[in-house]
Amino acid sequence: MAAPPTTSPLAVLGRLTWMMFGPLALLLAAWGVVSKGGGWLTTADLAYLAVLAAMLLGRWLEFRGGSPQKATGEPATPADLRRYVIFTLVIGLGVWVVANLLGNYWLAR
Repeated sequence: MAAPPTTSPLAVLGRLTWMMFGPLALLLAAWGVVSKGGGWLTTADLAYLAVLAAMLLGRWLEFRGGSPQKATGEPATPADLRRYVIFTLVIGLGVWVVANLLGNYWLAR
């Protein structure tokens, strides 16, 4: 019987970041962008972009630190990492643009 693969604490932190804490923090940061308005590169915008970067870093750390998994628990491949990065960047930046349009133009009236 083979021993189960071990996962480093850093990889576990990465997994928690991209799966749980990151999306919640991103939602709160997007709300901050919408509610504060005031321009395109405010503190709220920088916080949003930092959380987005932390989610990408968390996923990468999980791949570097041990046996990476999909959200369903199956083993993840480098192709899964590429898809996650592209999807997260496209959707995350799209949400940031919409949040800025809402906060700076449509709700600011």
